[in-house]
Amino acid sequence: GTKHLVAYVVWEGASAAVSAVRASLKASLPSYMVPSAYVSLSDIPVTTVGKIDYRALPAPTDDDFHTSESFVAARTDVEASLCEVWCSVLQRERV
Repeated sequence: GTKHLVAYVVWEGASAAVSAVRASLKASLPSYMVPSAYVSLSDIPVTTVGKIDYRALPAPTDDDFHTSESFVAARTDVEASLCEVWCSVLQRERV
């Protein structure tokens, strides 16, 4: 599958807006270092020796991916057909 940089976040108190965190990271990091998905967790899973249990981290869902563009639905039958093909190829709910 495709590899993505994923941020696993445990919010302290009220959760910050992911868009604000992303904007802050984009201002200080190169684009390839900015995560494409942000997964909110209540706790980071750890092994019995206290190290991060990477295998227990959940895979990001489609909702965890944040892009700068907002979703625009297909406007014509041709666009709808192309969207169906790309959804199938990319294994995503929408493109």
